[in-house]
Amino acid sequence: MNDKLSQNICEFLNKIGDYIHMEYKPKYYKEYTRDKNLSVLFDFVGSYYMGGNNVPDTARYVVEYIDRFIFSK
Repeated sequence: MNDKLSQNICEFLNKIGDYIHMEYKPKYYKEYTRDKNLSVLFDFVGSYYMGGNNVPDTARYVVEYIDRFIFSK
């Protein structure tokens, strides 16, 4: 992955975090910003970025992912 693509994914990741902070419960934002979850979510969000998805839809997918795989532990 080149630097420009990595930077764009990071910016998209930040926008997703902002959207989750505004629209969802605080527990989702806390899990989203945890260091151990960010490495996994970087690849997850990056795949949606590369697929051309928008911020609200990707945020919903991230919240569903957090519910299914992080809170179920």
